Amino acid sequence: MASAQLPEPHPPRRGLGSPPTIPNTTLRTIEGGQPMVRGAAVSSLNVGDLLSPGSVALRIAASDKRRVLSVVAEIAARNSGVKAALIFDLLMQRETTNSTGVGHGVAIPHAPVPGLTRMRGVFLRLSTPLEFEAVDDRPVDLVFALLAPVDGGSEHLRALSRVARLMRDPELRRQLRSAPSSAAVVALLAQEARPSAA
Repeated sequence: MASAQLPEPHPPRRGLGSPPTIPNTTLRTIEGGQPMVRGAAVSSLNVGDLLSPGSVALRIAASDKRRVLSVVAEIAARNSGVKAALIFDLLMQRETTNSTGVGHGVAIPHAPVPGLTRMRGVFLRLSTPLEFEAVDDRPVDLVFALLAPVDGGSEHLRALSRVARLMRDPELRRQLRSAPSSAAVVALLAQEARPSAA
């Protein structure tokens, strides 16, 4: 169970039917385990716009990857109105293809989700790092999940590329690990995502 209280829900939006087939929008790695997305140029996308304090949870105690993704799904459902079970199933389906543990203690779970009208992010900081089958075999304690509309295509790829690039920064990772509040996490990511910081 998560030790931090989940944010209050936003008014629900109507979800759609059965889950789609997830397109191949997977992260790949280059030398040194650095994540990138094939064919997706890094843009000036402001990652901070994908998050609100209500989509950030700190001090999450989770026993395994499934529990982490369950907490992501619960938070995303409260903020979008899409059923948590559907979000969880789509994230798990993605993980069975390839782990989204990209190295340096970071995971970037992602999936297109029917019923979403825009890109959404969820950020978790885990109380104790846990095994995530990451590319560098290091346990994960920072999780930045990305959920996209099913027709999000290039926007989904650009967001993945941008988040992966930001999370390669060791100073940003250090600051995220010590940030005192959800609002501080959002502010850090919004500041780092400005074009001048790219």
